[in-house]
Amino acid sequence: MIEINLLPDNLKIKQKKVFDLKKVPIFPIIFGTIGALVVVHLLLVVVVRVNKMTLARVKQEWKELAPKKTMIDSLKQKVTNINSKIGAIEKLTEERIIWAKKMNDLSNSMPSNIWLSSLSYNKNVSDSALVLEGFAAGTTEEGAAYVARFIKALKGNRDFYKDFHDIELDSMRRTLIDEDEVMNFKLICSFEKVSKKGATSTAGRFRKGK
Repeated sequence: MIEINLLPDNLKIKQKKVFDLKKVPIFPIIFGTIGALVVVHLLLVVVVRVNKMTLARVKQEWKELAPKKTMIDSLKQKVTNINSKIGAIEKLTEERIIWAKKMNDLSNSMPSNIWLSSLSYNKNVSDSALVLEGFAAGTTEEGAAYVARFIKALKGNRDFYKDFHDIELDSMRRTLIDEDEVMNFKLICSFEKVSKKGATSTAGRFRKGK
């Protein structure tokens, strides 16, 4: 017998579709997932190796820069020590000398074969002095000639010498630095004599702002 369903489409009973698991491509999904995991693993391996290479390169660069860093730290410490000495000098002296300008004049008068190892300020009741200690390259006669030339250059520098009344060689002796013969010297740069009123004849003119 033929049955005819004359109900409208919206009232007809629709048959539910049954999900057929056999039609799902399980193996391609599994293989695709495994492939994706392999690719991710390889990417992670590459990233790890690149990071290790970068870390090794950075460590090598740091190893090469370590001696330079030590030298820079040493120079910074020396600069800090010099600045602290200059600060102490500025506090001790009553003449308010512009020490930055004075040190620049000192540097301009220094020959290439002379270098300083110490700079200090000595103040007495009646007078005060700038004490310079350093080394001169060369043998006894050469070193002595370089020191004499240095003293002459300091006295010839009007901006440096105008606050002093004399620069004298206090001591000089032969010594060795890295098996090279040098002369260790000490100079006394005496400031102008302090008057009874506590002023100086030239140092008082060398004040901040001038």
